[in-house]
Amino acid sequence: AVSAATAISYLYLLGTLSLLIAALVQSKLTLIAGGIICSISLNAAVPFFTHIIYHNYPRERRGTLFSRTNMFRVATAAVFGYLSGLMLTDNLAAY
Repeated sequence: AVSAATAISYLYLLGTLSLLIAALVQSKLTLIAGGIICSISLNAAVPFFTHIIYHNYPRERRGTLFSRTNMFRVATAAVFGYLSGLMLTDNLAAY
């Protein structure tokens, strides 16, 4: 059996490789497919994080830790989306 941490590593590796291939091939279809595969693989890791939190932290702190983890993921995505939008707005021709 594979541990939860190992499963997360494999899912993140799949997401990373899909975006790397999309960047190297540079076609719209590959970019869309790479983005979808990356998104699916990263979201598929959430239950494994839940498993790790459930087994490694006391019951009284689980809700707080899990909510912090999710808030960090959402905030990171929002900041990245905002900064990416600024980069595209400033110099759209470069992309």
